[in-house]
Amino acid sequence: MNESNLKSTALDKVQQDGQLPSEVAKELGISSRLLYRWLREPKSTKSQSRQRIENEIEKLTHKLHQLRQQMRQLEQH
Repeated sequence: MNESNLKSTALDKVQQDGQLPSEVAKELGISSRLLYRWLREPKSTKSQSRQRIENEIEKLTHKLHQLRQQMRQLEQH
């Protein structure tokens, strides 16, 4: 698991699942200090990352829709 995924997983476990940071840190093999630092980061950084991900999902969804249309057209010929 890369650092970005590890960070996201750790933050989700604490913020969304309500697990204790010390337990999450131990479970994921990271220091509690690092996890608390991630938790203190400005929310704008998190929202910017989330926005980039949402934008990428939107682009990929659009591309998937286009490809499905192309497949249907090819199947009709």
